[in-house]
Amino acid sequence: MKTIRFICIVLACCAFTAIAKPPASDAAADKEFRYAVGLYREGLFETAAARFEEYLLRWPEGERAPQALFLQGECLFQSHNWDASRRAMQRFVAKYPVHQFSDEAWLRIGQSYFEGHKPAEALRTFQQMTAACPDSPLEGDILYWTGEAALAADDTSRALEAYRELLELHPDNEYAPWAAFAVGFIHEGRHDTTAALAAYQTLWENYPRSTPAASARYRAGLLWYYQGDRQDAFRALKTVIESEVEPEMKRHSRFLLAEIAFQAERFAEAAKYYRAVLAEDSIRDPAQQAYFALGWMAGKRGDWGEAAGLFTFAAERFPAGTLGTQALFEAGSALLKAGDPDRAVATWRRVAELYPATETAGNALREVGRELFRQGGYEAAALALEEAVKTPLDSASRAEVYRLLSATLQS
Repeated sequence: MKTIRFICIVLACCAFTAIAKPPASDAAADKEFRYAVGLYREGLFETAAARFEEYLLRWPEGERAPQALFLQGECLFQSHNWDASRRAMQRFVAKYPVHQFSDEAWLRIGQSYFEGHKPAEALRTFQQMTAACPDSPLEGDILYWTGEAALAADDTSRALEAYRELLELHPDNEYAPWAAFAVGFIHEGRHDTTAALAAYQTLWENYPRSTPAASARYRAGLLWYYQGDRQDAFRALKTVIESEVEPEMKRHSRFLLAEIAFQAERFAEAAKYYRAVLAEDSIRDPAQQAYFALGWMAGKRGDWGEAAGLFTFAAERFPAGTLGTQALFEAGSALLKAGDPDRAVATWRRVAELYPATETAGNALREVGRELFRQGGYEAAALALEEAVKTPLDSASRAEVYRLLSATLQS
């Protein structure tokens, strides 16, 4: 959920004290250690880990051996080498149980288990840390990662307990906003919408500039939208698109804003948001829905040529999409209203060919029969209507097909 923090305090703790004319061996050790720390500062973690290992092999009891072992584990952690980092930190707490870095080492052991997808071991480690490091200044961090590990182990009750304790005892902890978000997410998973909304709202009110604040508004916007509270949903999602969030979240928020405006018949506003969705990505969902809605609105204002183009585009670009059949059917209807009956009939026939034995195919064949009947092509109309009868139409559509077929056969 949250990027593991980079323990900068370690470097400050590794500051050197001046040594007057150090022995040659001490000078060599200091030089090796300084070189490894320089690599660490540059973010060259794998190379730095190897240099710290070299230091420990040559000076296992050196003045900087504790820092070297800790930083080796830290470099391995930042390299996402979870098992190796854990083993280094376990050696550290075993050899230096009361060192000033013991708290951080214990925390990294638990985090390494967590990142290595071993939440049960992570939970045990955080329990051990509480016993080994009483009154630790990292208590807030321990509570957060206990919650994360419990959540990964599907123990949502324990996770909630840890997150809430963090928020109560350490509201200024850097992980507090993420704990608040997790509380909301757990309640959302339990279908307790009221509690979820309360948690999300508390997050953005108490931590308005935090990274998860916009995500909380997004989740709240979704919940309000599906509850039918369009006004609150619109306000929340409008804030999301004005925030620094990941592009996909912003794009989906724009789509929901378009849907809300569409349902309120604010079509110009809806079109603006739909087009913004397509400008960001015209291929992935919900692109097809956006094209379909734009086609519908074009028809609403009587621009049937544009409507036909948008419906056809939605059908052809997304043939397997949920709206593929309906979009092609609507394209035929738009072409007819645009004054192009031949292309309308051809489009409806494509519906029947591409999606046979479907209700939409039956409706398309019905329209083919209706238009051919109007043009006087009675034999071709009858053939189309006879095919329509074989599809799974609802009772009203089936009755309409039989009525048209009877009129055709009598002509």
